[in-house]
Amino acid sequence: MTAHTQASKPHIAASFFSEQLAALIEDNPRVRMLNTGRTRTTKPLTVYKLIRDHCPEFKTSRTQWYRLYHGERAPRVDEVYCVAKVFGVSPRYFLPDTTD
Repeated sequence: MTAHTQASKPHIAASFFSEQLAALIEDNPRVRMLNTGRTRTTKPLTVYKLIRDHCPEFKTSRTQWYRLYHGERAPRVDEVYCVAKVFGVSPRYFLPDTTD
């Protein structure tokens, strides 16, 4: 296998962010949408739409959002901030306690 065809292991930041995001979604099974006021089941796409409503500066595409959600790429600082804002947690929630 060449370096281009070899599957690379996700970065620890990507995996940790994904795990923490999944835990928040599980702990918050229903969310209220800002634009309609309706309550919806918390799913990755629902969270994506909420983040877009809360953080107009969130310029992540839907494809990139799913890559974040599945731990396929590490989040940018602005993405961490926006997700933390929506769930009412500190951005530190998405950072592991150690660098091991």
